[in-house]
Amino acid sequence: MTKNEAQHGMMGNSERMKALLRLLERIAKTPATIMLQGENGTGKALLAEAIHRASPWADGPFVTVD
Repeated sequence: MTKNEAQHGMMGNSERMKALLRLLERIAKTPATIMLQGENGTGKALLAEAIHRASPWADGPFVTVD
């Protein structure tokens, strides 16, 4: 498990997953509101929580809207 995988709780060795983890790092630094869309069971909530944990606001509340 790499440092990024351990930090974000997401694992994967594919180039697409590595690109996703790099994007997650970039997104997490912005103050933008993020809306994730996709089919049920695709990991949207997992990704949202990983973005929150990687952000400067990780100590604050994590709010989901369904």
